[in-house]
Amino acid sequence: MVINISELIMKNTKVHISRHETFHPRFGWLKKGFDKATDQSDIFLGDESPMKLGVGKNMVKSIRYWCTAFKILEEERDSKNNRNISIPTKFGKKFLGENGLDPYLEDSGTLWLLHWELLKSPSFATTWYFFFNHFNKSEFTQEEVFLGFQYHLEKEYTSSKIAESSIKKDVNCILRMYSEPKLNNLFSEDSIESPFFQLGLIKNSFDRDKYYFNYGHKSTLSPYIIAVACLEFYLSEEQTSKTISVTSLLYDLGSPGRIFKLNEESLCSAIEEASFFEKGIRLSESAGIIQLIIKDEPKKIIERLLKLNYGKKK
Repeated sequence: MVINISELIMKNTKVHISRHETFHPRFGWLKKGFDKATDQSDIFLGDESPMKLGVGKNMVKSIRYWCTAFKILEEERDSKNNRNISIPTKFGKKFLGENGLDPYLEDSGTLWLLHWELLKSPSFATTWYFFFNHFNKSEFTQEEVFLGFQYHLEKEYTSSKIAESSIKKDVNCILRMYSEPKLNNLFSEDSIESPFFQLGLIKNSFDRDKYYFNYGHKSTLSPYIIAVACLEFYLSEEQTSKTISVTSLLYDLGSPGRIFKLNEESLCSAIEEASFFEKGIRLSESAGIIQLIIKDEPKKIIERLLKLNYGKKK
């Protein structure tokens, strides 16, 4: 029996599929959604929402979803009116608030951090999490991603069958979101650019039906942002020591290596460059094992790294 996706989400908060209304995040959507919700927490509710946001009804739902998935907004229960309203998160205010580090999303580092937030636990984008963490093909077609995720769901959620159409919508959305726009589709409504294709995580193969992950150095990915992600991952792992292996940072589920598609050279180079200006971290090698050594409170180091990336802003 095929069950309704929204019902499945209510029963199992670990599964979040096809909530984007087929729209990938577009230029300006996250900033618009954040600002409007900051001024009016019920902006996504009611018949006037499309007019206030200047988009169609389904796009209103999509903007609401993406702002929540990227964790710049969170839903809070309004018990008085018995509905969920949207309020800014600490992360959202830190970057997109009036005095935020990057209120107009002008720094590529913010796009990388949004990508990181989308996938780090708890992730509200199940297909995205699978694609960047569990899908191990370096070159692939859309059909291969679909079949891989379908198998993953059948294995992990044996009691529920999810509609193939919902899975296909997610896979299609991922590829449109991260890959370069194809020339023959540039002027269609459906191919309006996503800012996330600039990250260069997915490249189009010479075979127009194939894609491949772009492993290694990324020109728009600052070493400070990589170091921030490493420290956040270290904190999420609840390590008892002040070290974490580069192997874990590269290959563990939810690691910077998987989320940013890094190899050992690009990860180590970034940490070494960041440690030149931030003395709270360094790399150490012993018996062939390379480790990140953390010499100060990780959250304090993260704040200093963000200041280095964004200048002297607070």
